[in-house]
Amino acid sequence: MQAWLPGLICLSLAGSAAAASPAGYENWPQVSAAERCTRMFADLGQAPRRLHLSGAVVRFLDLPPAEPDAGPPWLLIHGYGGNLCSFGPMIAEMAKRHRVLVFDLPGFGESASADEHYTIDSYVQILREFLDRLESGPVHLVCHSLGGHVCIGAALTQPRYIETMTLIDTAGTFDTVDFIKQVAKQKGGVNLGRMAIKRGRSLVDWTDGEQAFLRRFIASNPAIWTAIASFRSNYHEQIGGIRTPTLILWGMDDPLFPVEGAAFLKENVANSELHILDGAGHCPNESHPRAVVDLIEKFVREREPREP
Repeated sequence: MQAWLPGLICLSLAGSAAAASPAGYENWPQVSAAERCTRMFADLGQAPRRLHLSGAVVRFLDLPPAEPDAGPPWLLIHGYGGNLCSFGPMIAEMAKRHRVLVFDLPGFGESASADEHYTIDSYVQILREFLDRLESGPVHLVCHSLGGHVCIGAALTQPRYIETMTLIDTAGTFDTVDFIKQVAKQKGGVNLGRMAIKRGRSLVDWTDGEQAFLRRFIASNPAIWTAIASFRSNYHEQIGGIRTPTLILWGMDDPLFPVEGAAFLKENVANSELHILDGAGHCPNESHPRAVVDLIEKFVREREPREP
């Protein structure tokens, strides 16, 4: 265990993935994207809806709580390469007690924008317009990876929409130089530079650096465009401006964003709390949803106004 951990965090023992998931959602990380949505919509008994916003059409769910709940809704924002169904096990738990809102970020799932040039700022705008259209009032934001990057942008620019924020293995706060070194070392991910990959050469090598082709390739692929936008829009220097009560959850074994990133957030975000999930990787929201929901609910309860 890193030497700095005990002074900053509560270490949460997440337990086995099977025990950590509601019935019907076991081994969720291994379930295909298409099968996830089929199973989740059938379990919830509700089909997704479409909302036409000024610059995008988004697929979303608005789930009323099974039990009366006068508290703010919970809005879940998924990570890179995911969609609203990535939160299936968490939604199954949360919808028992809370109103749950969740949508596909444009470029993922079944949401899209008009120009397909996705940026963090455009995602923040979509988040704000989504909440305005649903007249939800302030929400508890729960955000994973790329979704965390979007939510940090919202907390810095649109804090009136947020009661609390939970960041799960989030992007958007890394030191750029350190991140490049890490990706180069791992030789994985979206390969747009001169880094070698396991089974071949980089995109620049294959195209001899032909810029026109590279621009067309990137512009035609929303996922790659989003990855580049996320890399360029970094809040490492602005993170201290967050004033929203923030829960930071991180998988101890995250291979993409190591736990040092969690420590950076805890040290620089006022009114924050950090839990490291032992045995979890980059997606504890999928592998250990009950532990994640329990920690979020506890965090929110402790910050609710007390009756006199």
